[in-house]
Amino acid sequence: MRRFLDTNCFVAAATDEPDTGAVASTLLSDDHEFLTSTMNLMELRSVLTKTERLEPARADEIQDEITTDVRVVIPNVRYDGRQSVAP
Repeated sequence: MRRFLDTNCFVAAATDEPDTGAVASTLLSDDHEFLTSTMNLMELRSVLTKTERLEPARADEIQDEITTDVRVVIPNVRYDGRQSVAP
């Protein structure tokens, strides 16, 4: 089954947030096809380096780990205004 993951899921797993870290880690270890967007990765980097104050090198490591297991897609807005995901 395909699952589209938001930035919050990655942040919770990477920073081991008290309320959501374990749930996010469990979800990410499930056997699904995971997707996220380029915008989510940009937001993730910003949150990790600014809000969580991780070193840029550590943020890079986290992002590299994510992109090895998660398919990155580019959202595409169709002419009729509905959003779809480009392959």
